[in-house]
Amino acid sequence: MEKKPIKIIQLPIALFVLTIVFISSCSTPLTKESYLERYAEFISELENKSMNYTQEDWALADRKYADFSGVWYQKFKDELTWKEELRISRYQLEYNILNAGNSFKKLLNNIDADDIDSLKEKIQYYIDNNMEEDLEYIRQQAKILGEEILKMVDRIIDEYENR
Repeated sequence: MEKKPIKIIQLPIALFVLTIVFISSCSTPLTKESYLERYAEFISELENKSMNYTQEDWALADRKYADFSGVWYQKFKDELTWKEELRISRYQLEYNILNAGNSFKKLLNNIDADDIDSLKEKIQYYIDNNMEEDLEYIRQQAKILGEEILKMVDRIIDEYENR
């Protein structure tokens, strides 16, 4: 049986189809269900692979997270049930925990036995110079998070009472 050569025109068509599939997989979710499904897949992928992520991988993950928790959330927030809101809150918490673990991992990777004294100096410098600013930032973020949780609880109670 003789193999037929691929026609030149078939290659551009195949590339076009692959490009469309790729673009559509990266574009804005069209439904609330696809948003929730893709968010779950994103978090699952992070749980499975984030320990091996490079800085570039985390930069891409940060951009995706910004879409899920910001732009796309805004698009679907009026359609979400209180259970789905809780699910999204869980995804946000999981992302932030994984991201914090990445920061801790980077810190540990940069420490070797010879650098213990240097690390002590850096910690002391941090305590003396930057810690108060960071603590204030953490307090502010905790306040914002608390306010958002109260708003979400109020929405859940309102939804429950209006059933």
